[in-house]
Amino acid sequence: MCMMSILPKRRQTTMASDLFQAKSAPSQTTPSQELDSQNSADSQSFEELLESTREVLNQLNSQDISLKDSLALYKQGATMLFQAQKLLESAKLEYETLQNPTKSSS
Repeated sequence: MCMMSILPKRRQTTMASDLFQAKSAPSQTTPSQELDSQNSADSQSFEELLESTREVLNQLNSQDISLKDSLALYKQGATMLFQAQKLLESAKLEYETLQNPTKSSS
């Protein structure tokens, strides 16, 4: 039996919402795993990260997924969203700098 079928529909939705509202990436991996994960996420564009996260979310909604696999996918998705958020914040800062060039040179 899959974890998602045990959870009420409301909890499934909350898990998805939690994934998209992650403030920081989970950190229960070894340093080498984090570095490998970060390097692959850093090489992806914002759009690629969002698409990968959608794929993870679709897998999480699958009826045939174990608890262990769902937690690993959740962690992977949260890490990708954290990287996407960093890219978005960087783009926002660059945009603001371009809009107010005199403000940044002070």
